Amino acid sequence: MKNFRLSALLCCVSLCGFAACSDDKTDDQPEPQAYQVTQFESSTIPASIPGEGGGYKLTFVIRTETRSTGATFEPWAYRLTLGDAVGDAVTVSKPTTEIAITIPPNRSKEERGVAVEMASGVKAETWTKIVEATQEGSLKDYQVTKFESTTIPATVPAGGGDYDVLFRLEVETRAAAPLFVAWQYRVTLGDAVGDAVEVTEPTEKIGIHIDASESVEERAVIVEMAEVAETPVWTKIVEAKQEAGRKEYEVTEFESTTIPASVPFAGGDYEVKFRTKIETRATPQFEPWQYRLTVGEAVGEPVVVDEPTESVAVHIGANYSEKEVDVIFETAAASQTPVWTKVVEAKQQAGMELLGGFYWTKSNVSVKNDRFVLADKPSDSGLFFRHESGYGVPSDEATYAGTAYTPAPVQIAIDAIPQNEGVDPCSLIDPALRMPTYAELSELYYGEDVQRTQDGVTGMGYTGVSLFLPYCGVMSTETGTSVGKSTFGGYWGLGGDFHGNGVIYSLNGEIGYSLLDYDAVGTNMAMVRCVRNVPQPKYVMHTLPETVDYKAFSLNVETDPGAFTYYDVTVWGDDGTFTQTGATDARPQVSVGIPKNDTKQDRTLRLFVNHIYTGVEFVQPAMTDYALYVSHTPASAEYGAFTLSVTCDSDMTSFPVVVKGSDGGEWSGTGSKENPTVEIAIPENTGEERTLSIWVNGVDTKKTVKQGKQVVQKPLSVVWSEGYLTVKDGAYTFAGPQSLGLYFKHNSKYGFALEVPVSGTSKYSGKVYGPDEAEMAYADIPVGEVDPCSLVAPVGTWRMPTEAEFQELIDNCEADNAAKTFVVEGNSLGFVASGIYYASSNKLMTPTYVMVWMSTPHDTKADYYKYMMWGTTTPKVAAGAIQDNSMMVRCVRAR
Repeated sequence: MKNFRLSALLCCVSLCGFAACSDDKTDDQPEPQAYQVTQFESSTIPASIPGEGGGYKLTFVIRTETRSTGATFEPWAYRLTLGDAVGDAVTVSKPTTEIAITIPPNRSKEERGVAVEMASGVKAETWTKIVEATQEGSLKDYQVTKFESTTIPATVPAGGGDYDVLFRLEVETRAAAPLFVAWQYRVTLGDAVGDAVEVTEPTEKIGIHIDASESVEERAVIVEMAEVAETPVWTKIVEAKQEAGRKEYEVTEFESTTIPASVPFAGGDYEVKFRTKIETRATPQFEPWQYRLTVGEAVGEPVVVDEPTESVAVHIGANYSEKEVDVIFETAAASQTPVWTKVVEAKQQAGMELLGGFYWTKSNVSVKNDRFVLADKPSDSGLFFRHESGYGVPSDEATYAGTAYTPAPVQIAIDAIPQNEGVDPCSLIDPALRMPTYAELSELYYGEDVQRTQDGVTGMGYTGVSLFLPYCGVMSTETGTSVGKSTFGGYWGLGGDFHGNGVIYSLNGEIGYSLLDYDAVGTNMAMVRCVRNVPQPKYVMHTLPETVDYKAFSLNVETDPGAFTYYDVTVWGDDGTFTQTGATDARPQVSVGIPKNDTKQDRTLRLFVNHIYTGVEFVQPAMTDYALYVSHTPASAEYGAFTLSVTCDSDMTSFPVVVKGSDGGEWSGTGSKENPTVEIAIPENTGEERTLSIWVNGVDTKKTVKQGKQVVQKPLSVVWSEGYLTVKDGAYTFAGPQSLGLYFKHNSKYGFALEVPVSGTSKYSGKVYGPDEAEMAYADIPVGEVDPCSLVAPVGTWRMPTEAEFQELIDNCEADNAAKTFVVEGNSLGFVASGIYYASSNKLMTPTYVMVWMSTPHDTKADYYKYMMWGTTTPKVAAGAIQDNSMMVRCVRAR
């Protein structure tokens, strides 16, 4: 038998003292005494004790007996027997009425007997059972939960997440009750130990949420499990690391921008720059943001930035309005309801300016990033174009390099660039723009103020506005060279003449004139300045007479004025016939008078509205039964009798020619197709000067002859040479009255000739006469050395005329603007159209004008000299041209 030490299992026993007595009544024995004896009374131990055991109580009573010998209290003992295990005896040496007994768990599947025994006396030799019971076995087959796996990664993201922990159930033989072993788990994040969560029924998976980390350091993630107990023993089943949720991050802040406070009207490409600063922030590492650009009333679409950036590119388009507009750049967090913060505020300059009722862009057409745009500044030249062409050529190239822009770059020969193809470069910038029409260019022409300089570039300014048109020069499609920058230039307009020569507005700062006309040269490239695309006047319909013959008639035209208040309606003929009338928004229906076709050829006529061809064309037949004036001689006469010879052209067998005098006199003659020249005797004029009008076949030819009165004309202060200065047979002399002379720089003895007839394409050949023939570059021809008139024999007799002498000629002598002649003391003094040869462009300009040097210098400019200019109107003294240019020279001498 195994000994079982009850001393390790029993609770302490409280004892009560008692007095001892003896029951021996003999004389030599102690007298009987009262003794305390312990007797079992009851127990809380049940008949069937649970397998896990427990604590119980035994109660006793104390009775008194009379004994002769022995102690006053009788000691006793008790012991506990569990199955075959007999516990150690526990002695009770003083009175007690209650003892506590703990019955341990039965670690067996089988039940066992439980007995409590007691015995009297110190030796406790005789044991008596006072309690008998049965204890159930505490070991059985139970389902026990075991850790299986987890979805928690070894490194948990800083933002946390939701994960699973999986378990399996195993069968074990374990102590009794309950059949399912309740357990618990907890999650520890860093130093924070989570609350225990009990699991009271079988489960194979639990969900675990790991919060986002708000730490700058990584932290441990631990999942533990334990059986449910007052002092549980925790077992780690998952160990991981969670990334730091707060780190050192780059945060974007606005720093600066290249957008100026005043944005140019042409717009441009700019940057908005940002700086990054370090912040400790929770994940994610980069916070997306967005920006938007507002220009005027147009709020741009937000652009999301989802990665770190130090700058964003911003394009601000041109401002095609007459008002400055707000430019605002804003940023906001990338959210559904963003709160926008202004980081840049600016004003964009107005891109257009009002002049003469039309809005003009402030700069020329240029190119940027394969797009036609407005140049950045008013002083920028932009691109050269041919008329109504989509090919632009850079103006900053002295010689064409072979690349034109459409606006994409293309390789094309300069002489292959098309013109009059109906392309408007302005509309390719924006449909809100177009090239100006003739009527709009007229407002520029009449609005000219004074020559100005901007950014070192010379150009034309306009009255009351800041509008500036730079002198951009021209580029020749024959040579590919650019000349005349800051000196002269041209600007194209929509439309053209009968032959398709484009409308052009020409400016010349060197000789001080401007011209709105048609490009008769056809080989130069010019600039384009745009206007707002308001509706243009347009053709609606026209009405012709039932019968159109050579006689004059009226053409009725109906137009739509669009946004224009005034514009021209023109009929142009292939023979140069030009007739027009003005239409207005209040009078869009007009009648255009078509003159008689006084030629022997059919005339083709075309209809233009605002100088743009409408597509309407009709034919006016050649005349019949005609007698046409051709010419007459003399142009004028002294007071004496003379014969007036009138030459006509006629298909008639007979026609009258009548000369009617302003004094009432009338003289006549008869001509025919065989004898078209009629000679009429005009008698001496005995009265005041009279005008003789020539009538042919009853029609006033508007040709007249002045017959002077019998007075002597006051002579001029000088005698004029009959023609221009030239060189013949190695000597200086004068050309015939109707011939060109040599072209001379001012006060140079060297002259040169141009091939006749002269034109805008005439070129210096390199040959000069001084008076001997020599080869010399144009730039090497000297100036300011000698008055070439003084070299005419006899030397020193002739000289160049002064301004006063030219003015005397203009003021005192009758001028014929068509023939370019003066009547000087009864004789005709003619001037042949010659133009001016430019040193800067090495070509002849305005070949249909008379231009002749004077000896008088410019009022203010050094190296400039005055000259006579005779164009389409009366002759006048021009302010001056630089002495390196070349013109005709007319000489004078003393009377």
